[in-house]
Amino acid sequence: VGSRDRRLGNAYCSSICCKYSVKDAVLIKEHVPGARVSIFYIDLRAFGRGFQEFVNRAKTEYGITFIRSSPGEITYDPASKDLSMWYEDTTTKKIENLKFDLVVLCPALIPRKDAKDLAKVLGIEVDQYGFFKPSSSISNPVDTTVPGIFACGYCLGPKTGDIPDSITQGSATASRAAEVVVGEA
Repeated sequence: VGSRDRRLGNAYCSSICCKYSVKDAVLIKEHVPGARVSIFYIDLRAFGRGFQEFVNRAKTEYGITFIRSSPGEITYDPASKDLSMWYEDTTTKKIENLKFDLVVLCPALIPRKDAKDLAKVLGIEVDQYGFFKPSSSISNPVDTTVPGIFACGYCLGPKTGDIPDSITQGSATASRAAEVVVGEA
């Protein structure tokens, strides 16, 4: 809901929705083996080591259905208590409808509403989506546009959520801050 949706101003991939959707779908099937679970996706973005294999296992071992689609409207039928989901199957180009007991939405990762206020107070530039802008995404990915102010995590934009990536970025930020404190920057 919103990730890679230009109508909402979120043209970027949130980098984590697909992974969490598949993980949660597998957990549902492990706890309720008879549940019918479907994942609707624009493109399945398999970020991270082993994720594509995990998707394949979700399909073959757990019977999770993956539907490449453009989501439409979800309506509630008070008589049957069903949720009816309309979508365009982008492989067949047909408008389809399925009924569900429960629909779980994966919203886009967006900056906190007060992130721009903090950036303004600190003098940090933000990108077109409102994430803190690094001074250089290649050579100084944790340095903000203000010398001596460093950032890591989702304030810089969507991440894959992999623990090793998070540790690396957090360590880089701590290292850069230590350089300033020690006077080596």
